[in-house]
Amino acid sequence: MEKEINSKESIILEAAVKVINEKGFHAATTKEIAREAGVAEGTIFNYFPTKKDILRQIIIKAVAQIGPKIAMDSLDSTLGKIKTMDGETALRNFFKDRVKLFVENMNLLKIGLIESEHDPDLKNILWTDMWSPSASMMRQYLNDAIAAGIFRQFDVSLLTDCTLNLTLSLININNRRGYPNDVDGGYDEVIDGLVDILFYGIANKRPERNPSAIREIEFIKGRR
Repeated sequence: MEKEINSKESIILEAAVKVINEKGFHAATTKEIAREAGVAEGTIFNYFPTKKDILRQIIIKAVAQIGPKIAMDSLDSTLGKIKTMDGETALRNFFKDRVKLFVENMNLLKIGLIESEHDPDLKNILWTDMWSPSASMMRQYLNDAIAAGIFRQFDVSLLTDCTLNLTLSLININNRRGYPNDVDGGYDEVIDGLVDILFYGIANKRPERNPSAIREIEFIKGRR
């Protein structure tokens, strides 16, 4: 019986994600969600007393699915791999990983990011369970890279705070330019462009690049 309840609840939530993404939370109705889910409208209220309760569950679902991937699994794995890369390659791989994660979970993320701006409780869920842990891990990586001489001294917290918007911008720019929405290669041009600007700045004269092997050795030593 409990399995059946969970299954029906998941169907309603998936239908709600689709309808809310198409119409926005305030324009979406429980009748439309029920139609999409293939259930009676009254059935929805057996699981969710109000429309806001549906939204909250969508956010919780997003955090449950995406949060661990960002804060622990995906980000931890990505940072671990790029610790032995030169700085430019490391940034490129980092943004590729973030874009892949965002694209694959865009429906849930869109709802969470948009609606949390109007709901302090939802914003707190996203901040506490998703953004704060991942930001902490990224700051640690950047500080370690600075200590190892891979990056110069800069405002680590500022770049960390900008990361979410930078990743979303890459997706928006890629779509606007009509590039393939392929997470395994379709974003290469916009990622390369952003990494070039971030890594070398916009000064007229670009400094000579240091051999990546030297930076790798310095970083590895710095981690010991």
